[in-house]
Amino acid sequence: MDPARYLPSRCTKPALCVQNPMRTQQILLCNMVFQTYIWPQKSGKLTELDHMTNSNEIVDSPKSNGKSIVIWCAQILLALIFGMFGAVKLTMPISDLTETMRFVAASPAWLPRLIGAIEIIGALAVILPTATKILPWLTPLAALGFATIQVLAIIVHANLGETSSTIQINSILLALSLFVFWGRWKVSP
Repeated sequence: MDPARYLPSRCTKPALCVQNPMRTQQILLCNMVFQTYIWPQKSGKLTELDHMTNSNEIVDSPKSNGKSIVIWCAQILLALIFGMFGAVKLTMPISDLTETMRFVAASPAWLPRLIGAIEIIGALAVILPTATKILPWLTPLAALGFATIQVLAIIVHANLGETSSTIQINSILLALSLFVFWGRWKVSP
């Protein structure tokens, strides 16, 4: 372990630290605690101190918290919207679905049920993997699945001549899905 690594960078006179060993110990201890627990650098590599404390977790710096909060809000919004639409497609009778969603009349009876099940699974997959930190790579894939559903929905609604009433919500959900995909794949995995 290299103690010089924890000396403050603004310390231009390291000779003073050598002259006062007690002060050096205080500075080292404070900086080690600060750099390890309060504001660790997200480097992707474990340092000697990480091995000493058995900490394998690399924590985001406070600068990335704002982005993470926005991504979390988008994820929750996607989960609520797709979870709600999925539950409606799964539980509502086909005759009632046909009145509210025109694509149901033009498709086999099992298709809205399948889409509803996929949307509910996707709503869970866009939240749970990142929240539990178990297989977090599934979250961007769920968001990509939502984007695929929206592209297909835009195509189906265009074929049925419904683009004037559905293009806005489909475009917003597509953009939100792509934002979560980008955010969880690149910005804050």
